[in-house]
Amino acid sequence: MAAILACAWLFPTVASAASAPTVVGPVYVKVDDGTSIALCISYPAASDKGTRRKWPVLFEMDGYQGCPAPNDNEFFGHTNQFVDVYAQIRGTGCSGGQFDPFSERSALDGKDIIDNWIEHQRWSNGNVGITGHSYAGLTGFLVAATRPHIKAIALSGLVDDFYRSILYPGGIFNEGFPVLWGAILRPYEQFSGNTQNFTGSGAAGRQCRLNELQHDGTDTVPVALLVPVFTQATATADSWAITHSLDQVEKGIDAPIQINQQYQDEQTGPRGGYILWQNVPRGVPKRLVLSNGQHNPNDPADDKGAWLDCWLIDKPAHKPCPKITGETARGRYVKVEVDNPAYRVLEYFDSLGGNGPGGEKRNKPYLTSNWPDPATDWTKYYLHGSHTMSRSLVPDDAAVSYISTSTDDTTLGTFGYPLGTGIPPFNTGDLTFINGPDEARYTLSFPRTTAISGPILLNLNLRSTAPDTDLFVDVLDLDVKTGQEAYLQRGLMRAAYRAVNAAKSNYIASGPLKGTIYRPYHDFLTQQWLVPDQTYQVPVEIFPLGHVFYPGHQLVIQIHAPPFSDPLSTYAYEPGSLPAINTIEPGSTLLLPLMPTLPPLWPTEPSCDQIAGYVCFTPALSPAS
Repeated sequence: MAAILACAWLFPTVASAASAPTVVGPVYVKVDDGTSIALCISYPAASDKGTRRKWPVLFEMDGYQGCPAPNDNEFFGHTNQFVDVYAQIRGTGCSGGQFDPFSERSALDGKDIIDNWIEHQRWSNGNVGITGHSYAGLTGFLVAATRPHIKAIALSGLVDDFYRSILYPGGIFNEGFPVLWGAILRPYEQFSGNTQNFTGSGAAGRQCRLNELQHDGTDTVPVALLVPVFTQATATADSWAITHSLDQVEKGIDAPIQINQQYQDEQTGPRGGYILWQNVPRGVPKRLVLSNGQHNPNDPADDKGAWLDCWLIDKPAHKPCPKITGETARGRYVKVEVDNPAYRVLEYFDSLGGNGPGGEKRNKPYLTSNWPDPATDWTKYYLHGSHTMSRSLVPDDAAVSYISTSTDDTTLGTFGYPLGTGIPPFNTGDLTFINGPDEARYTLSFPRTTAISGPILLNLNLRSTAPDTDLFVDVLDLDVKTGQEAYLQRGLMRAAYRAVNAAKSNYIASGPLKGTIYRPYHDFLTQQWLVPDQTYQVPVEIFPLGHVFYPGHQLVIQIHAPPFSDPLSTYAYEPGSLPAINTIEPGSTLLLPLMPTLPPLWPTEPSCDQIAGYVCFTPALSPAS
């Protein structure tokens, strides 16, 4: 099991006292099947509970804290502009029914509350938006896909496909955070956050206790989640991980949507938000906000707030939306309205600061119309026997072999969650790496400052002595002057699942590599075993990344067996293959998304430990030669 960490997914951020809302609840609403759902209502400080003025409303729903709850709409400067309605998912807290995580039934409860309750409240002006981060973000997306009467959506910390993104990434079982969250953290937060309501006096307390009896323990031991996690190792059409995934209902999204994603998200992962954003139904206004950082609900640049202001406040009043200022692919600054489709992607680089309350300090964004940027300079680099990479294929190049263990042992120490959440970190030491015979390491130097933005693909010509082997790829930034490395991203793949579904894969749209796959789609249904000592092409999807390599820095990739404790996240991988000698044959390539121009940068190159989300370390031994 991965080290137990303090989790931003678990602990909501508390609004500042200066803008503290008036909180009322629990309030109980019966949905269409008669189930009683508990709500917590946060009125703006200036609202006198809505008796004299009608307000736009933000709706969010999850299975965590009770009421009174902190105002969790994340827009710290906007708490006096909306009424916030927080609903507890059926089967949790003071809501009735039985708990079925990420179910259609729970999503329909949200739709019912929005359409048949919020719209008829005297304090509601009918302009409703859905918001949420992580659990509330996932639930909010599912609710939005039922097409309630809403004006806008602003979400973050999403998972597109529970199988591919978190439970079995690369086909390798992750028994870390999903199990930790489902069996321990979520139930703990639910019960601790509702203690005052379970024991409360009066009608509200009695209703809470009556509703809690209906749960039948489903909120304590979520069998509907835990059994599939351990038993459904393939992505069949009827598996829990597929049927409950957000990408299965995305066609229902019909309101303007903004999705925020952070590349070092150690809980829900770095992949889901951008894939969901790419597949939003045609014609629906959308915006994507990308940045470095961990699973952070803060909104330091007020992007979510501006998006909701636009669609819930400004547009209904026929006023122009807020403007954003950023730099384009042509290297010029522009100032445009937030809903301008020509600049609907905001990319932040080298965001500084911590991941707890207080958030990050961000530079101006890089603006483009799509992601990856249509102007991306996709570049293929060859892996050489000299442990380097270049754009040229070297004749008679040498292969590189390494010992693949059942589980990786090159990592010392554990991931330590940053301070600031109010929860002590559980790290046991500084993270470091031992470079040795159980990994293949390659470096790439850039002649000048270079930025990358997008998914990365490692295409391996792989030979193994085992009938199957698991591959884990570290993406690092090495400061040659100091020897310090920054852990940026990772990718992983079980070789037997290497088959690619060409129709569902993503392709480069233009340029010299037009038609080349940059993100392969694997069905994870059938295994094609390796014949020992035969060479196979194994594409390894490396999760998306935005990063700047400064002069004197190198890009490093390390290939080895999956670690039992993932150094970048709270994931833990169960050993699934026999020890083997793996050989990387000549012709193996790394496909990088080079940016057409540099994004806005700080005047001085920031150090690794200044950049939000990065894990910084110095290897225990010198790189393998």
